[in-house]
Amino acid sequence: MKTLFDKAASATLFERNSLPIPATSDGNRTYPLIAKPRFGSASRGIRIISSDKEFDEIAEHIADYLIQEYIAQREEYTVDCYIDAHGTPICTVPRKRLEVVGGEVSRTVTLRDDRIMELSRKVIERLHLRGAVTLQFLRDITTDRMLLMEINPRLGGGAVCSVHAGADLPSFILSEWAGMSLTPCDNWRDGTEISRYQQEVVFYNNPNDK
Repeated sequence: MKTLFDKAASATLFERNSLPIPATSDGNRTYPLIAKPRFGSASRGIRIISSDKEFDEIAEHIADYLIQEYIAQREEYTVDCYIDAHGTPICTVPRKRLEVVGGEVSRTVTLRDDRIMELSRKVIERLHLRGAVTLQFLRDITTDRMLLMEINPRLGGGAVCSVHAGADLPSFILSEWAGMSLTPCDNWRDGTEISRYQQEVVFYNNPNDK
């Protein structure tokens, strides 16, 4: 968890295990670049860098960022996974991110894609992942590269889509905690889509209001 919550350390780990990721800058300024805060979340603080002037604006704090190639033409995918204590993948459910608001997915749909599922299994095996894990991939539309962006050692907000599709992630967690054996789930429904929305709640705090 300590490694995966640090984007720079994660990139080093992924490269060391021969997992495909966007090219990490080694000082070569081939624009555009993307600067991700090492300990950021929900896309906060991310900057797209297109010139030396923009690069120089963060140069003093460069150690606080992971600098990678920026892939403008892309599709983004999330994979909801559960791996038991023995390393057996119980489910790997890819979802396409259709709409994102503030770094959080607001529309997503399950997608039975063998390529993504096989790459997910490779990531799980090489990194010895366990429990509930969220994998984030992108596909470079121009080159058709499938690249690992990051791994969150937890469930993501859109994981309810996979639950509705038939991958009962809460049940896997509770059943394993209770000492029960788990059966791999591969009969989840392709094409299950959810849409999430904000809801306003109003509080009238003035005691004189009637």
